[in-house]
Formats: sequence, structure tokens, C-alpha cells
Amino acid sequence: MRPGEVAPLKITDIKQTDDYAYIDQRPFDASRERVSRAETRQLKTSNSARIVPLHPLLIDLGLLDHRDHMQEIGEPRLFPDVENYTKKDGRERWSQANTKSWQYLKSKGVIPGRT
Repeated sequence: MRPGEVAPLKITDIKQTDDYAYIDQRPFDASRERVSRAETRQLKTSNSARIVPLHPLLIDLGLLDHRDHMQEIGEPRLFPDVENYTKKDGRERWSQANTKSWQYLKSKGVIPGRT
């Protein structure tokens, strides 16, 4: 997943079955009978809709425990410390600061990669 998709995740986006845990990145829950337009999620593109399995390492590192803690304290977002950046045209960019920092470090040769 892209950083801009991880930052705004809600605790309800992480789901579990008996066999695995996953992030549900679909625009709506198809198991519900009726879903209003207001209840649908805006995705960047139609290809953004997907289910992303959680790697066992993330579970071992406590991601599900963190989700449960956020729920206990009444926080709807999984990572509430990540701040949103709103561009001049009104578009939200959740990973803008991280992306700009990464590009700067790459341009200085601190991080190898394409510049």
C-alpha cells in the first residue's frame, strides 16, 4: 500500500477472519443490503479498491493490539498522529510531507535510487 493510503486508515478498515487479518480498501461493504452514497469511500482510482492481507510480522509487531487500543480510547483512525496536508486546490495529500522528505534525501544522495 502507498503511504497516502495507510495514513487515513480507520480502525474499522482492519478486518479479521478465522484464518487471516486484512485491510479492506473497498468503496463499500457488499455484505450489507443497502449502502447509501454517503457511506461509500472515495478512492483515488477504481484500481485502488482491494483487500490487502496483513503480513504476519505486522501482527507480531502489535498492529492488531494497536487497533484495539485506538478503539478503546475512542479514536476512529488507526494512525491519528499522521497529519493531512491540503493542497491549494483542496485535494488532500496524506503522505505529502513524507514524500517530499524522501525526495529531498534522494536528491542529496543520502538514499540511493533514482532522482
